[in-house]
Amino acid sequence: MKRLSRDNRILVGGFTLLFAGLALLAGLFVAGESRKARILFEYEADQIASGLLDGFRESGAAASGSLDARIQAFGIYRPTGEAAAGYGSVPAVLAPDEAARAFRYDPAAATLILVRPIGAGAAAAQGMMRGGGPGARGPGMMAAGRGGTLYLRLDAGAFSRARRLYVAATILAPLAVAGIAAGFLFLLLSNIRYRRAAEERETLARLGESARTLAHEIRNPLGAIRMQTALLRR
Repeated sequence: MKRLSRDNRILVGGFTLLFAGLALLAGLFVAGESRKARILFEYEADQIASGLLDGFRESGAAASGSLDARIQAFGIYRPTGEAAAGYGSVPAVLAPDEAARAFRYDPAAATLILVRPIGAGAAAAQGMMRGGGPGARGPGMMAAGRGGTLYLRLDAGAFSRARRLYVAATILAPLAVAGIAAGFLFLLLSNIRYRRAAEERETLARLGESARTLAHEIRNPLGAIRMQTALLRR
């Protein structure tokens, strides 16, 4: 196979770099969208936790009819780590290392767990979190007033499915761009080879025409010489 000319090599190299950049951008875009979806889900979980905390602050309990269907468990813990109030299946005690975590996503169980400080010092610990007030009621708020911990576990099935789609898209998007690039480069190289073959055929045709013309110009004087030679022989 003949090598490409310098101009064609530059053209192919430029398109290769272009599609490589597009593949990289596609992967980064999908990865960014995946991160954005997780941040939004965590923000939504924090809003749900704040609403439940307000319900405990006002009445000491959350109305079951107003609970989000994704809530699996919600609890308020004393500074010592013992549960003061809760909804659903919550741990009886939070270990210090668990109380220090903000968000935990469990892909196997498709759940998101939010743990954050509440009550005194919560605003300093996390600027976006809200603490309990002096007029709060209920056993949970009694713990929160002295500084405690909020625990929330949400069903993350929908987010888990979306996350798998984002992971698949992160892999498939660059591959799709690479496939398009391969097809485009194949067509480009095929066009270059076709044009080169057409130019070679045109050159051969011109050489053939020149050869025929030259042969004709040589045959004419040779014919006259042959006739004169025959006359001389007679």
